[in-house]
Amino acid sequence: MTSRRRRKKETPVTEAGIRPPVVTELEELRTKIGNIIADLVWDANDVALALAELECPDRDKCPLAKATKKLIKKLREMFEIQRELSKKVRTPPPSQPAEYT
Repeated sequence: MTSRRRRKKETPVTEAGIRPPVVTELEELRTKIGNIIADLVWDANDVALALAELECPDRDKCPLAKATKKLIKKLREMFEIQRELSKKVRTPPPSQPAEYT
């Protein structure tokens, strides 16, 4: 009895003879979440700067100021985790697997 092998689906070739990169659903989701996080960071930065410029004598009692401080602490925590990850994982070219130290 002969075994049947599945044929890999090949990426279509353009008229110029170039195979476009295959973008998986996971890569699209990673890109989307990355863009959302970047927007969140910029927005939080704007809020933090506004808080720093606020000249209200009761600023420490303000719920908005407290919420802003809490947000900035979470962002700082996220950046620290990102730094740790970048030290542990070297990002390789797309054709090679990641190396973990």
